[in-house]
Amino acid sequence: AKAGAENGIDPLLIAAVIFQESRIDPSAVSFTGVRSIMQLTTGTAAMLNVNRLDPEGCILGGARYLKMMNDSLGDLDISEWDRWCLALAAYNQGPANLRIALRLADALGKGKSWPEIRKVYRSLQNSGRASQNVRSGEALAYVENVRYYYYVLTRLASGAASREAK
Repeated sequence: AKAGAENGIDPLLIAAVIFQESRIDPSAVSFTGVRSIMQLTTGTAAMLNVNRLDPEGCILGGARYLKMMNDSLGDLDISEWDRWCLALAAYNQGPANLRIALRLADALGKGKSWPEIRKVYRSLQNSGRASQNVRSGEALAYVENVRYYYYVLTRLASGAASREAK
């Protein structure tokens, strides 16, 4: 909740990212060496001045980084939700790889909405041409998983609020 309030992000979206990244395990380490509850790289943690062994700091830093990814897409004329989906893709694969995917979408005459970028990722994944380290399949699965967890969490929260109101 604190990270959400500080960064203008729905806390349930942050919780969905945490679940996708580490299954809420602050000691999680991926096969690529990213670690902590929000799976920050060494470089990202250093940039954010975050100790990856501190779960609260990682959540605050990871939320700040997600907000940075969202803010970096301010030049795109897309809906708020599409921007968050693209920010999630950037969080997962890095902002440079997302910009490569956006340029590929331009070259293919696609738009910048998440459904259009999702088509670009699927096309790359199915063709086996996931070139230039775009990591299309990974980013696609990541965003779709976070969206699903966010949906589940919002439904659970809505149900809890309904029960409390009675």
